[in-house]
Amino acid sequence: MSSRKMGRELIQYWPLAATLPIVGILHAILVAVNDTWSAKDWASNIVFAYVVTVATVILANRQARTQRSAAASVTLLEKRSTVAELLGLFSADLRAGTASQIMIEMRAGASAYGSAEKSSRTNYLKFVAHAASDVHRSLTESVRAYTVWETDDWNNLVVEVQELKDEIESAVQRNDDQSLNTYPQLQGRLNELLAVPPVESVIPFEIFRASYENGDVYNRIQVGLKWQVLAEQIQQGAKITVHRAFSVKWFEENTVLSVWCAAPDGGPSDSAAPGAKPVEFDDTRAYMAALEANSTFRVGEMASALGQKPGGKIQTTVLVTLELGPNRLLVLDGNHRAAAIRRGRGDGRPLEVQIVECRITGASLDEQMLPDLRLHPPAS
Repeated sequence: MSSRKMGRELIQYWPLAATLPIVGILHAILVAVNDTWSAKDWASNIVFAYVVTVATVILANRQARTQRSAAASVTLLEKRSTVAELLGLFSADLRAGTASQIMIEMRAGASAYGSAEKSSRTNYLKFVAHAASDVHRSLTESVRAYTVWETDDWNNLVVEVQELKDEIESAVQRNDDQSLNTYPQLQGRLNELLAVPPVESVIPFEIFRASYENGDVYNRIQVGLKWQVLAEQIQQGAKITVHRAFSVKWFEENTVLSVWCAAPDGGPSDSAAPGAKPVEFDDTRAYMAALEANSTFRVGEMASALGQKPGGKIQTTVLVTLELGPNRLLVLDGNHRAAAIRRGRGDGRPLEVQIVECRITGASLDEQMLPDLRLHPPAS
């Protein structure tokens, strides 16, 4: 037991230490009034009653502390159960509000930390470290959070994690628990979480790569992108940034090209075929003619789905693009969705959709990175 905690324990027994001085004062008063007591009188009338009373108070305080400790331990257990449920929800929906609730519940547990039993405190620190690791993994195993969360969401996360870190550090110090082997691990996990938010909407390359090279088959970039070359481009200053735009404005302000190519006669063509030409999404007739029958069907189905407005809200879709030049973009992932949005309902206007774009910017347009870049020479 540390000297600080021992001092807190001993100070509770001060009434016993005051017994002799009190007896001395009372004896002096009795002597002054010529009414001295014998030792037997003191023992039977004052000392015994005083000691019994003090002992009763001390035992009552100890019992109260035991009850508070048990209640605090139960509170920590309840918070662990609540947070475990929230972690499952967060893994599925990645909602910023769910992350906020996780931090709030863990901070509520920190307020009960000081009164809990040591084993409960140790287990709670271990659990908070595990929870922080789970939140970190959910945020960094794919680009999803980077495309869904707004800047305010990331800022709020930093504030809430820092507040949790400060409260736990304070509780640990008050209880002299710095030596617990779970504490350094917890500090490390919280520091990792504080480092997750993007800087200036830049997606870390490894997270982007995990999503679009090794992720779900429907999210993989399948246009021959050479990942190692892109990694080298990132090291040389290229970035992957998040852009948000309303679909109508996005198509108005940018020349958006597909990875599909048309033959000189307008039909579908392999990009390596002589005369193959990239198709722009603004040329609806051209790209529909350049698609195989099954792709045409997919575009139609997607247009119907994206045109729906559940709850009156427009839908959101994520596209991956490569910046070819000012306001000139090549869609690397999401070509069918982009085609469906641009095709719209056949009236010439794009569907009203919120587009979230993972845009590769500042990259050298090298055919070693993407062979089809030979079809997109730099603007003169």
